[in-house]
Amino acid sequence: MLESIEEILNNTAAPGTPFRIVLTEGQLTAMANNYLSEHAGLALSDATVKLEPDLITVAAKTQFGGLPIRLEVAGSPVLVGEGLRILFNRITLNGAPAPAFIANRLVESVNRHLDHDNLPLVIEAVEVAAGQATIAGRIK
Repeated sequence: MLESIEEILNNTAAPGTPFRIVLTEGQLTAMANNYLSEHAGLALSDATVKLEPDLITVAAKTQFGGLPIRLEVAGSPVLVGEGLRILFNRITLNGAPAPAFIANRLVESVNRHLDHDNLPLVIEAVEVAAGQATIAGRIK
C-alpha cells in the first residue's frame, strides 16, 4: 500500500495498487503554492488551505486592474464514479459573492482537473476532518 503523496507521484507500482494518504493543511497549502508557481498564467499567489469536517477552503491573492483581490472558495468533496468533484458552497472576491461567469468558470476548471479521466488514480474514499484530509483508492 502506498501511503505518501511522494510514493504516488513517483509511483511505478502496478495498476490496482492501493493507496491511502493523509494530507495536512500545511502540505496542501505547499502543494497549492507550488502548483501556482508552475502555472504563472493563473495570476494567483499566496494560497492557503483550511480543512474542516467535510469542507475545504482555499484562498489566494490576485490582481485586477492593479487592484488587489482575495479569492476564496469553499466546498465539499464528493465521489462521482471513480473520480472526485467539489460541490462549491462559497466563491468570493474580497468577501463578496463572485460574479456568476467567474464562479462557473472556476467550478468547471477545478472539477475538470479532478475528473476520473484526468487522474492517474481511482479514488474510492475521501474524508475531510479538522486539519487533514484522507484519500484512499488504487492506482489506475
